[in-house]
Amino acid sequence: MGNLRDLVEPGKILKIVGENDDVAEFAAKIQRNKTPMAKCSAFGFVCAVAARTAPKSRIFEFIDIVSGGLAHSEEDAVRCLHVKFRDLSFQRTNLHQEDIAALTIKAWNAWVNNEETVLKVSNSERTNAGFPRVVDWGTSKQRSA
Repeated sequence: MGNLRDLVEPGKILKIVGENDDVAEFAAKIQRNKTPMAKCSAFGFVCAVAARTAPKSRIFEFIDIVSGGLAHSEEDAVRCLHVKFRDLSFQRTNLHQEDIAALTIKAWNAWVNNEETVLKVSNSERTNAGFPRVVDWGTSKQRSA
């Protein structure tokens, strides 16, 4: 993912969106959900990265689960991400975009691999070397399910 603190030029963003219709669709779906995640560009960015290998329908499903909070259990990482976004809306927590990206990646990775995970960001994960990577859909457990 690189360093999310680096400035991304508006022209580069427009080029990426112009070359990838899915990015605009993800942004529209996130915005329609009217949840706090609509204000978190890092969430949409992670969805766009995941879409490089995952089917669009699965990205939309992930967005819906995060926005609605409906998951298999209270401890489900995707539901925990929903709770973090909800708490952001009540301004009980203040997260940097880098942390939101890391949490979203961890929730996505747990979801696509049908695994549980603790949804927090360690100090080592705040560095470029330790920053979590988006799981390739082709190697995920959901792909084979």
